[in-house]
Amino acid sequence: EIEVDQITYSAAISACVQGRRSDKAIEIFNLMTSHGIKANTITFNSVLSACEKCADGQRAVDTFNLMCAERVPVDRVTFSALIGALDRCGEYEKALEYYQSMRLCGVTPDAATVSNVLSVCANARAAIMASKVYREAKNKYDITPTPGMFNTLISALHRGRRYDMVYEQMYDNMTQRSALSVPTYVHLMQACERYGNWEQATVLFEEFRRHSPMSVDANVWMRAFYA
Repeated sequence: EIEVDQITYSAAISACVQGRRSDKAIEIFNLMTSHGIKANTITFNSVLSACEKCADGQRAVDTFNLMCAERVPVDRVTFSALIGALDRCGEYEKALEYYQSMRLCGVTPDAATVSNVLSVCANARAAIMASKVYREAKNKYDITPTPGMFNTLISALHRGRRYDMVYEQMYDNMTQRSALSVPTYVHLMQACERYGNWEQATVLFEEFRRHSPMSVDANVWMRAFYA
């Protein structure tokens, strides 16, 4: 006898997201629409988040297409979840295609979205694409690079075996280098080693020690000695 409204359905879908049950999220979503209750952006995004957590790329695409067909507004959360779902199921090219389509939908990426796309590039070992995405974020969208963006960029370049490009990024004007990850320092110092720049390797090593004085990570110390 209690009326079940959009808020109730949205809460149930959110519970499925937390439980990593995209199948149940879709089931509840279909039940909601069958009762004539229209979904809004938040509800659709919850379903997409469930798909992301379960690496269900096809369901994510189907949900996004339905969202567009019903002319429900999309936002950054929409694309972030969609790209994340495609990344987790190995659909790297499709994930990059949807990233490129954000502008057509009137949505401008932010640092978090760019970091997600750089992660896609890292998993695909697409170093050139990662560099392009990073440059566009700074120059085209005027996004100030965050430590997360820089960490993921270096990871993508390293996994793509473009050590020369890692070396080029050495002098990026990062202002929050204290938040750089240990692997990032390792990759940067390894690039110094390859190009015989032991002075810069020492600078990076001392910088790492200032920001992480208690760290005894063997990889960082090894790269310093090699350089």
